[in-house]
Amino acid sequence: MLTIRRLNSQADGFWQDFDRMLDANLEGAGDVNATVQGIIDRVRLEGDSALLDYTRQFDRLELTTASELEIPKAELYQALEEIDPAQRDALEQAQKRIYHYAEKQAMQSWQYTDDMGNVLGQKNYSSGSCWYLCARWYGCLSFFGADECGAGQGCWR
Repeated sequence: MLTIRRLNSQADGFWQDFDRMLDANLEGAGDVNATVQGIIDRVRLEGDSALLDYTRQFDRLELTTASELEIPKAELYQALEEIDPAQRDALEQAQKRIYHYAEKQAMQSWQYTDDMGNVLGQKNYSSGSCWYLCARWYGCLSFFGADECGAGQGCWR
């Protein structure tokens, strides 16, 4: 059973307890990240076949097509109506807070020309960001996020 430990920032020893908690959470992060990356890579490579294998493995659910994973809208709306009003209100408030927080994190596109005539900037796309440097004598060198080029490599455009 998972034990949730509550920390009080006003309590003596808070920072030591907080640091200990952070250290404990990081111990297995490398293994988790490698496992998750393996799952993502396999699903990208094998598609629905890998998705169905993982559904059998993790959810113990035997399906023949990925479309069986979709929950019809009518069932979703019915479930929404059956949620306790206080819980639904809490979920809706959490959704709003998460949305507004993510909105604040969204970076804006920008560019400027430095005193050597180089154009530097950042262009944001729905799939990630692109950072670029346009030097008069080289052309433009762009650095894309992993979605665009893979692992943040530099890419000429």
